[in-house]
Amino acid sequence: MKVARDREGYPLSSLYPQQGPKEVGHHRIRMLGRPDMSSVKYIMIGIRNEKTPDGRPYNVSLWADELRVTDFDRTAGWAANMNLTAKIADLGNVSANLKHIGFGYGSVQSRISERSRGETNSYGVTAQLNLDKLLPPKAGLVIPMYASYNRLFTDPNFDPANPDVRISAVLKSFSNDQERSDYKKLIRDETAQHSLNFTNVRKIKTNKDSPSRIYDVENFSFTYAFSESKQTNFNLLENTIRNTSGNVTWQYNPSFEGIEPFKNSKGLKSPFLKWLKEFNFNPVPSSMMVRGDVQRAFTKIAYRNTGSDMSNMLPNYQKYIVFNRTYNMRWGLTKALTMDYNAVANAIIDEPEGDIDTQKKKDSILNNFKRLGRMKAFNQRITFNYSLPFSKFPVTDWVGTDVKYEAEYNWKAGPYELTDTLRLGNVISNSRTAGATGQFNLVALYNKVKLFKEINAPPPANKKKKDDKKPDGKTPKVEETRGANNFLLKKMIRLLLSVRNVTFSYDLTESTILPGFTPTPSRFGLDHQWRSPGVGFVFGEQDHLFAQKAAHRGWLTHNPRLTLPFTQNQKKEFSAKMKLEPMADLTVMLDWRKSTNAGFQEIFRYSPDSKQFGAVSPNRTGSYTISYLPARTAFKNNASLHSDVFQTFKENIGVIQKRFRGATGNEYQGKAQDVLIPAFIAAYSGKSADNISLVSFPKIPLPNWRLDYSGLSKIEALKSIFQSISLSHGYTASYTASNYTNSMQYADPSYLDVASSVEDYNRLGYATIKDQEGNIVPIFVIGQVLISEKFAPLAGLTFRTAGNLDFRVEYTTRRDVTLNVSNAQVSELNSNDWSVTMGYIKNNLKLPFRDQGRVITLKNEVAFRMNMSMSNMRVIQRKIEDESLITNGQVNFQLRPNVTYTISKTTNVQAYVERTVYNPLVSNSFRRTTTRVGFKITVSLSQ
Repeated sequence: MKVARDREGYPLSSLYPQQGPKEVGHHRIRMLGRPDMSSVKYIMIGIRNEKTPDGRPYNVSLWADELRVTDFDRTAGWAANMNLTAKIADLGNVSANLKHIGFGYGSVQSRISERSRGETNSYGVTAQLNLDKLLPPKAGLVIPMYASYNRLFTDPNFDPANPDVRISAVLKSFSNDQERSDYKKLIRDETAQHSLNFTNVRKIKTNKDSPSRIYDVENFSFTYAFSESKQTNFNLLENTIRNTSGNVTWQYNPSFEGIEPFKNSKGLKSPFLKWLKEFNFNPVPSSMMVRGDVQRAFTKIAYRNTGSDMSNMLPNYQKYIVFNRTYNMRWGLTKALTMDYNAVANAIIDEPEGDIDTQKKKDSILNNFKRLGRMKAFNQRITFNYSLPFSKFPVTDWVGTDVKYEAEYNWKAGPYELTDTLRLGNVISNSRTAGATGQFNLVALYNKVKLFKEINAPPPANKKKKDDKKPDGKTPKVEETRGANNFLLKKMIRLLLSVRNVTFSYDLTESTILPGFTPTPSRFGLDHQWRSPGVGFVFGEQDHLFAQKAAHRGWLTHNPRLTLPFTQNQKKEFSAKMKLEPMADLTVMLDWRKSTNAGFQEIFRYSPDSKQFGAVSPNRTGSYTISYLPARTAFKNNASLHSDVFQTFKENIGVIQKRFRGATGNEYQGKAQDVLIPAFIAAYSGKSADNISLVSFPKIPLPNWRLDYSGLSKIEALKSIFQSISLSHGYTASYTASNYTNSMQYADPSYLDVASSVEDYNRLGYATIKDQEGNIVPIFVIGQVLISEKFAPLAGLTFRTAGNLDFRVEYTTRRDVTLNVSNAQVSELNSNDWSVTMGYIKNNLKLPFRDQGRVITLKNEVAFRMNMSMSNMRVIQRKIEDESLITNGQVNFQLRPNVTYTISKTTNVQAYVERTVYNPLVSNSFRRTTTRVGFKITVSLSQ
């Protein structure tokens, strides 16, 4: 019926047949639209309850059993795949493939609905050739080529217009063979693909002795790639995807090694003239590279109107041409000073709409190429690395310092083709990183003195201890015992030379983002007039007045709807380490750390009312972390509900209030932020509230440390027992003020600028603004401050016995104290951990069993391990006005012994037991005990 309607050209929106339903057997059929039985997913069974002549109700029971689909099409299908590969000497490889998939074919695991519903055929040819092999070797050319052609077509077994009708039935409705042939072509799904690539085509030097010049053709390389795919089917009139790309690269690496004018000067042998003798410079860059990349993407899709008239729709186009340029240069200005320059320019080549089928459209694209396209993004980075010449001077050759400066500039284009009133402008940003790392080798400094060098030199291993008496048994005279005094003097001097090494690092990272910028970069990030945004900004200059200066010079858009903020960020990181060796085998490492983050944002835009640019909603945020030393209160009764330290904190509040009253003349509330934080710092650092600084950001980092002593194994009484034995102790602590922000009442740039240090708050100036209730409003609002402290370990012992027994025991404590400024509460976490690790390795272990009267011996290695740990942690919430409360906590015990036997190099067997006991300290959790026993075999297949 559907085939007959389509042949008649009857509209789909009207009932067919027009004269009434068609009777087929016991059924009366009439249709509207294009029903498709192959797409049926749901079937509804309904009963129509019509009125009866007697008007009486009837009760009917309807039972619907399962609904099954039967008589599946089980047509068998076949498939074949053939591949051919040929190697053509050293010219390359050529491969071909042929494939057929018949109707009804599917893999074993395929469902019926996944089987092929058409006849699919495909073939293809691929060639990978080195065309330079066809040329004489003296040509020196490298021409790799890749080409391919693939074609795939599928003839459906069902009509795409009526998926529930076989194509054989549809073809019978046509009146002649030409119509049948045309319709078969129309419904065929056909895809043709071909590609051609030339990658890194270049010329290499045939004469290795010839000098390298900047204009040599060998410095160039070329790449070209083209691919096209065309698809047609019943729904697609055309689907063309065409990609074309190419690049030209010029790279030059001069072999010039630099100039050392005084290298062979005989009059500069003095070590004090080493800096002059080794003076060098290089007037030529070490490497230069310029690359241009062009990418062309073109997609054309034209759909058919699959209605009764089968008319074609207008095609849709998606296309672009990208022209990217990359510039790289590395220049070793001296052996100690290097410069790296990298820049990438991304541009769009605008083109007319539709197909490029006229000379006028082609000329338009060519003219845009000549102008290098429309800039979309520009990124530039320049880096300097310099090793300071301390090693060139005998007085400072024990110092090593490296400095680095990196500046980055970015320009990103705004929306294209907006009217002047809606123009949002472009976005520019820059950043700079300045850093220094240094090392002071104090041993080298000490060794410049002969006596100190002798003291620092290790004693000979075979040196025997001299007898304090003469061979005749008499005591030596005073002048003969002078060596003993010298020995004591050397030990005292060695103690004074305990500081052996000092290292430090400092990094400063700053960035600026300015939206609404209208000029476009032309040369090295500057416009064609070499003015905007200025050489300073391009090279990383950070100026908090840059937005105002840009507006004054006419570089910003006048769009009052601009909402992107002007942003500046700053990050400072400092660390220093000092190594001390007060005596042999005792090492002490001191550590200082400091990290600050600051961010500033404001919406800087034009106001039509005032006819001027102005700032809206300035905002300063940041965080602050510094190494600290609250060890004085580490061992007080912090883990109990009553805390002497917290009691001191409450007492300190009144002291700090009086100090603020005297310093500012203003009255501060007891729960004011500026009062709570100094009182908190004084209490938990063990300092007096009368002398503690009133700042919320301590300025100077305090040391943490690590101690290791390994000299016990040298004691004569322990040498026969232990192979090695060492003691350890470590301490780390920090103070953190996280996520602070400015109060909205303060908008003065002198407070909010990232260059203004928060460390000066309440040091050089105080808050002056009051709220409606007369309370002082702090300049910076701090959500919480944290003092974190950890003895890791408080005490640790590690040793190995002469019988290869390894043992380690550590006791670790941790304390995290958090002051929540908003509610004046202190959350205190205390943790005490014990850990014990034992290990023993035994070969030729004899088991307490016998086999046929013989003792069983395990010839390979048997390893015994046992880990045991116990942790006691609790969190106490302390309030100024209420009682303290344990909010979280538990006691954990864990025991994990295991035995591992090595069967071979690749196989081992392990038996293990894990016992864990969890005891909560709060009522909302339950005690848990877990025991795991297992057996594991490990086989390594990588051998």
